[in-house]
Amino acid sequence: MNQDLTKRNAEELGQLLSQMEHHKIEEIARLIRTRIYNPATRIKSGKKLLVCGNGGSAAQAEHLMAELVGRYKDDRIPFPCLSLAGCAATQTCISNDYGQEFMFSRSLEALGEDGDILIALTTSGYSENVLRTVKKAKELGITTIALLGKKRDPRTPDQEALHGLADYEIEIPSLSTARTQEVHLFIIHAICDYLEKWALENSN
Repeated sequence: MNQDLTKRNAEELGQLLSQMEHHKIEEIARLIRTRIYNPATRIKSGKKLLVCGNGGSAAQAEHLMAELVGRYKDDRIPFPCLSLAGCAATQTCISNDYGQEFMFSRSLEALGEDGDILIALTTSGYSENVLRTVKKAKELGITTIALLGKKRDPRTPDQEALHGLADYEIEIPSLSTARTQEVHLFIIHAICDYLEKWALENSN
């Protein structure tokens, strides 16, 4: 029975990966690269990548930061990336004093600048703190990227979804949280592959 379950999960994941819009991943990776490093001089522009998400998506935000600031496969120049989900003291302070829905947007307001890029990860698209952060990013002139799962029915009639609000969006056609997060991780690694390949090809 467990083997059947594992096989079914693998088949579902394989089907989702086969439907992947690879051109969107490359477009996003190119955007990050050209925004952070001047295309002509290959010098840092001073802009950075910010990432947010809840639960497993928070772990993936941390994962992306680790791969870009540290290393993915090979030694190369680091890419400035900051997870807004990273500091427990800051997040619990904001949640306690302002409310959980301000957890990421408050940090973004403090750390984000015009021209930065925000990647928002949410499998449901209904996370209030992520939605609020994308809206705040737009106010600040920060380019927004959303990695989402398939849009589902809202819990309440007035509940707003992130779908369609970001500047760039990849929606995984699945209602499974696990499968959606697995594909999000594939996208994260694909972005790292693109950036690392460019960095190695353009190293001094």
